[in-house]
Amino acid sequence: MQPAVAGTVSLEDGTFAAFGQKLTIRDGTLTFTGPVDDPLVDVTAVRVIDTLDGTVTAGISVRGRAQNLTTTVFAEPAMAEADALSYLVIGRPLNEATEAQGGDLSGAALSLGAGFAAGLGEWIRSGDLRSGTADRRGRR
Repeated sequence: MQPAVAGTVSLEDGTFAAFGQKLTIRDGTLTFTGPVDDPLVDVTAVRVIDTLDGTVTAGISVRGRAQNLTTTVFAEPAMAEADALSYLVIGRPLNEATEAQGGDLSGAALSLGAGFAAGLGEWIRSGDLRSGTADRRGRR
C-alpha cells in the first residue's frame, strides 16, 4: 500500500531529458493529494533553437495524474504539431529531416509522455523530492 501524501512540489530551474534532448523546465508543479505515486502533474519543458529566421522555442506540456498523463507538443512561434515535434527532437523543421530522423520522430510521437511518466515514478520512489532546502511552506 502506497503512503498518502498532501502538498505541492514546485519544479524550478530544473531540466528534463526527453527525445534525446535536455529540456529546461519552464514551470512545473507536482500536487500530491493521495497516493505518493499518483500526483497531479503540471509541467512545461522547452528547448530553445536559434535559426536563421530567429529563435524557435519548442516544448512539451505534461498534465494530469501521473498514472494518466496527457502530453502536448508546442512551439513558439506557433506551428503545426509535427514541426514542433521535429524542432523538439532534431532542432529543425520536419521538411529538413533526413529519412532516419523521420523515423526518430515517429518513435518520439509514439512515446510522448511515457518517458516522463517512467522518470517521474522513479524520482518519486527514490524519495528525493528536493534539489535544495525549503521549509514546509516552500520558502528557501
